[in-house]
Amino acid sequence: MKIVKITMYSLALFILAGCGGNGGEEGSAEINSKRAGINEVITWESANPDKINPLISNSANSGYIERYIYQSLLEIHPTNFEYLPTLAAKRPLIEDYDGFEEGGQKITYDIRPEAKWDNGSDVTGHDAAFSLKVLKNTNVDCQNVRPYMEFVEDIILYEDDPKKFTLVCRDKYFMSEIWSSLTMYPEHIFDPNKVMRNYTVPWLNDPANADKMKSDEDLIAVAESMNSDEYGRDPEFVQGSGPYKLQEFKTNQRVILVKKENWWGDQFTDEIETMQNYPDKLIFEIITEPTTALTALKDEQLDVMRGVKHKDFSIDLLENKSFTSLYELYKPMALQYSYIGLNMKRPELSDKRVRAALAHLMDIDYILEVLLYDLAVPIAGPIHPSKPYLNKDLEPRKYDPELAKKLMDEAGWTDSDGDGVRNKMIDGQKTDLSLVVKYPQGSETGEKILLMFQENARKAGVKIDMISREWTVFLEENKKHDFDMYSGGWVAAPTLSDLKQIWHTESYNRGGNYVGFGNARSDELIELIRYEPDEAKRNEYYQEIQEIIYDEVPYIFMFSSLSRIAIHKRFEAEAHVKRPGYYEGSFVLQPNFGVRAVATK
Repeated sequence: MKIVKITMYSLALFILAGCGGNGGEEGSAEINSKRAGINEVITWESANPDKINPLISNSANSGYIERYIYQSLLEIHPTNFEYLPTLAAKRPLIEDYDGFEEGGQKITYDIRPEAKWDNGSDVTGHDAAFSLKVLKNTNVDCQNVRPYMEFVEDIILYEDDPKKFTLVCRDKYFMSEIWSSLTMYPEHIFDPNKVMRNYTVPWLNDPANADKMKSDEDLIAVAESMNSDEYGRDPEFVQGSGPYKLQEFKTNQRVILVKKENWWGDQFTDEIETMQNYPDKLIFEIITEPTTALTALKDEQLDVMRGVKHKDFSIDLLENKSFTSLYELYKPMALQYSYIGLNMKRPELSDKRVRAALAHLMDIDYILEVLLYDLAVPIAGPIHPSKPYLNKDLEPRKYDPELAKKLMDEAGWTDSDGDGVRNKMIDGQKTDLSLVVKYPQGSETGEKILLMFQENARKAGVKIDMISREWTVFLEENKKHDFDMYSGGWVAAPTLSDLKQIWHTESYNRGGNYVGFGNARSDELIELIRYEPDEAKRNEYYQEIQEIIYDEVPYIFMFSSLSRIAIHKRFEAEAHVKRPGYYEGSFVLQPNFGVRAVATK
């Protein structure tokens, strides 16, 4: 699906002026774009990527950089969402396997014969085995990813074909094909002593070995390297099979990738978007203040900007003919949603009536109409509105301060001392309903939302303080559950939703379940969804767990926004639904853009 461009303006490649006097001298070139002819893409990033390491990194912007360095066996097509072989020569052979009581699968991959690492060595099954085993090593900080690979019980390598391997899988996980598509790490870089070859996948999977793993010096050593900044920021160690390599990582400044010369995948660039590498350099410029970033965009110091503030996008840029002569504006649907996370284990927030009351103090209509310029839709839960298994019976909670007060009264929170803040006796102590909401720095719209929420809460007898945090600090505090409330957002792939990483109780420690949601039934539903092949039955499970989440109010669900993207017109480019909404490697330079011939006197 091609996204329709918003702008109606286009810039002629050449404007020919009549030749003047003095014998009809030849014309000379005048550049009307500062970036004309430059085959480098500068993309705005609002925060530092925590690391460039797909297993370890937690921020979405890290993933947008990592995809040019590290490759998976398969990728998802950005518009039709089909699975595309990338490192794999073809889609895997998937066979039923009866080696487990409840059945299973064997998934066999053939790695492209051309695929090589930067040192010229082949990408082989041993790299696949390392990539799987290091994920299974519980000392490695990848709990956000590990649940998705639980279904893989073993790996088989073939001595007569080093480019082939088979994954042995228990049950029939509904996302087995795409999640079996490992992100491949070079064993010779991350495990030069081949330590992980001494461990089998079944041993790493066995819960009985959990304590042994925690004290195993070899496993700890591999994990320490994997978790380190060195392997997430140093060009010597950040090496993959992808089309670009890391040149520079300067915190609070930029990350620079350069195109590899004579890259093995050059022959496939016309076939597969995620293997395209048309620009010579990709620069990810870190500017924490959106207003400063917008100024840089208008001055052509940036080529790509996503997440343009709604007002700026709708008024300042779209109606600016000078700007739209240089940039295209796009607004594809974004597979993401925004919310306020509520720490369900805090005494003040342990009662779902209080959490529901807070949800009714968030004025979503005001947010959509006034702050977001109708470039978003309200949501009632974690399933994106575009998904066919969305529970449409659940209505987004409306702003209703009287209902909020009633719910808090019922939960025993009243203003007993007349100071304007509700309170309650908890463990023999009078406790005020006083909360802190944390949010990442640089989000002006997010701050406006929270200021509105803060004022609505104050009128209802709830004291809310706001604290901003640098992005990496914000993430770390969330993982440690060090918050009352936090302003967050989740992004998703255009595939079926696996809810385990965010909503299962096992994901409370080091996973994405920061708020402490979950009970036996919700956990059961999550597991049923993961292994149910029948679509109708699986959708019933989706419906029920959405009802449970809605009833428990672990989040104040707010909205799903449209992407707001600007891309410089000197590149032939497209925007699409798949996050982040574009692929810089596919940008084709239009060498004559911004050049016009004029007469010379």
